Amino acid sequence: MQSIIEIENLKKSFRTDFWKKPINVLDGMSFTIDENRILGLIGANGSGKTTFLKILMGLITQDGGQVYFKKHKNINLFKKVTGFLPERPYFYPYLTGMEFILYQSKLHGLSKDQVSKAKSKWGERLSIEHALDRKIKTYSKGMLQRLGFLSLLITDPDILIMDEPLSGLDPIGRKDFKDIIREVHALGKTFFFSSHVLADIEEVCHKVLVLNEGKVQFQGPLEEIFQQYPPEKYEIRISEKMSSLDEMAICSNLGNSYQYVFDQKDYLRAVEKISSSNANIKYFGPHNYNLESIIYNLKGV
Repeated sequence: MQSIIEIENLKKSFRTDFWKKPINVLDGMSFTIDENRILGLIGANGSGKTTFLKILMGLITQDGGQVYFKKHKNINLFKKVTGFLPERPYFYPYLTGMEFILYQSKLHGLSKDQVSKAKSKWGERLSIEHALDRKIKTYSKGMLQRLGFLSLLITDPDILIMDEPLSGLDPIGRKDFKDIIREVHALGKTFFFSSHVLADIEEVCHKVLVLNEGKVQFQGPLEEIFQQYPPEKYEIRISEKMSSLDEMAICSNLGNSYQYVFDQKDYLRAVEKISSSNANIKYFGPHNYNLESIIYNLKGV
């Protein structure tokens, strides 16, 4: 897989008080973004996510390190093919949604026909077409997110970078965003977005980048992080209670079944014991095991 962006030993600090030492926000951050992939950025508040995205977009400058786009240092080459949706985008409140879209399209040199086709396609998908004739000041946070995403899609960038794009959306809106991310990615686009909703990262991303105190704690495919951090607990659900399992597991009555939760060392022994009985096994496997549980253990959110 060819990398499109390379980050090399990126450093950034901020001084909050003249008499105090600067605070390191990024501390030697290095990783790559692959072309035509979806990369999810995870990290606790203050881990450096937004600072990194601002450096990437040229809004602030780093103290050290380098950002390469297709092996080049020229940030203007990168900006020409990139769309960015910040966590708190600012929209002119007294424009209508459509006036803002037309303003964006003129900045990108798009024709009215291009805008009309893109608006019809994506405006309906984002459930915002009906509101484009309203003043932006009347929009909710979720509608502002939809407008921001629409303005990004209309300009048709090769790389889409978004900071918390699913924040403020209702469940239907989140599903729409994720469906569109998959659809646009299938057209050959590269996505890079941050989110605190780890289930969304797990659902749509090919790779994940975990930041902790300005350092890369993990980077790689989702399968890799699951292999590297196996589950700590396992569970078996059976239709009837087995007293022989009580000494090695925590048992809970779920109504229509009994759930036994084991440490890893007892799990295989329990599976053998249940298999030799006539118990009706309803489930066996990892207990509460997903990306969220892994990241919590890493203290990376």
